Amino acid sequence: MKLIGEELKEKFKVGDIVYTKPLIRDKFVTGVILKIYDAEMANKLLPAATIYLFEDKVTRDYLLEVLRIKEQEA
Repeated sequence: MKLIGEELKEKFKVGDIVYTKPLIRDKFVTGVILKIYDAEMANKLLPAATIYLFEDKVTRDYLLEVLRIKEQEA
């Protein structure tokens, strides 16, 4: 099975602070990457990550393609 989006695994690393906007919410959520792995979906491998969400104090899995790295504030 071929990995689609392999270049995304080079962009992200464990410990990065990231954000995304889940489909079921009207605001962005922020968290930290705990684990990066290859998820099998529809007979394809896609890079994904387990994220600890600060606001909800839970872990969720997201595809890397929907995540953005949060810029450090000065």
